[in-house]
Amino acid sequence: MKLGIACVYFFREEDEWIMDLQLDFIKKSSSDIDFTVYAAANRLQPQLKKRLASHSFVKIIDLPSFEGHGGQEHSHFLSLLIECAKEDGCSHICTLDCDSFPVRQGWASDIAKKMSPNFRVASVFRAENDDTDLPHPCGTFMEATVLDDVSVEFWPNETLRMSPDFKRYIAETNQRIDTGVGLGYALWKAGIPWLRLMRSNSLDMHFMMAGIYDDVFFHLGASSRAPTFNKDYQSRLSLRFFVATKTIPVFWRLGRRIENDYIAKNRVLAKEIQNQLQNDADGFINRLRKG
Repeated sequence: MKLGIACVYFFREEDEWIMDLQLDFIKKSSSDIDFTVYAAANRLQPQLKKRLASHSFVKIIDLPSFEGHGGQEHSHFLSLLIECAKEDGCSHICTLDCDSFPVRQGWASDIAKKMSPNFRVASVFRAENDDTDLPHPCGTFMEATVLDDVSVEFWPNETLRMSPDFKRYIAETNQRIDTGVGLGYALWKAGIPWLRLMRSNSLDMHFMMAGIYDDVFFHLGASSRAPTFNKDYQSRLSLRFFVATKTIPVFWRLGRRIENDYIAKNRVLAKEIQNQLQNDADGFINRLRKG
């Protein structure tokens, strides 16, 4: 196996420890295979980009700038990175978020065995976030030959989103638009099934943050954005009120305050999770895995 790991890096300077931790886990968990991390670092600060490039297994890919931001930019760069990995002769490709990583030795070979012979793609599936058909890029693993059969845009462009086929896909799956839905659509259209890697925590500190999937991928979650998630806005009446009334000025102010209060509470928990991870990553992850 020759594995290409694609990852788009974005960190605030104070969060550089997450990048170091991710790279450390990738290195020690993947020592049994030939692997390269294909990195996009367009938004990484110069000192962090230099730190990233210092790892012998990292190949920073110079990519043209992209006008979009957030999920669209992340998805655009990720789509380019997996093509680079394929062109370099990788037999398998894995995507990670910059705050996700494999947590045990032999993970890539084990996923490949689980996929054979019925699947060519395996991916984190966040049922806990009410996803229905979203292969999430915090942990997607595929045979590189899949890219011969499908054109992958992790975030579909406007033309694709307006197409009859994509609208039918959304209607049939009821999957919301998020990073990874473009891959879900491409696989659906080509009739290629994918293996869902489900959340496997024995201990949960939060329904989304600090998740482990199929005892393979750890995903910190919300390390570079506000710690709120799709299910929050679907299941909590206060946040549903904010969404329903945000176009009404008098209600929008109240709704925004409700949202900000909820985010503040989640930030406290997110910080506690990060502190435990930073202080003793192996011990923390083992507690999540085994309880």
